[in-house]
Amino acid sequence: MRIIILNSLFCLYLFGCSSKQPSINSSYATKLSDTISILLKEEKFDEICNLFDNNMRSQLSKEKFAAIWAQLNTQYGKYSGSKGVSQVENLPDIGIRTIQNCQFGDKELYLSLVINNQNKISGIFFSPQKQ
Repeated sequence: MRIIILNSLFCLYLFGCSSKQPSINSSYATKLSDTISILLKEEKFDEICNLFDNNMRSQLSKEKFAAIWAQLNTQYGKYSGSKGVSQVENLPDIGIRTIQNCQFGDKELYLSLVINNQNKISGIFFSPQKQ
């Protein structure tokens, strides 16, 4: 039940709308995803939220993000980092999605990021299995 709630919170705006093909490449998306992993470890929510598109930023404030992050760390264990990006997927007319394996205590969660055609994060969520 908690996973469903957490997924719902992190799926606030998973897919954006754009008529262009991705103007970003997989190398940029991978670097951005790795950067997010480092910023999460350092709990720099301001910097993470600055990478959101306007819609994400309006729906997921740094305070709300910090509260959700604390809840994840309480429920699954302390975040120790990412094992790196395991998948990069082009999403036609949207952008690129990256998936990376993240370690929370002795549990693993998957972090999915959707990076839109304007190089901004338009979706972020954690799940216990690849989506």
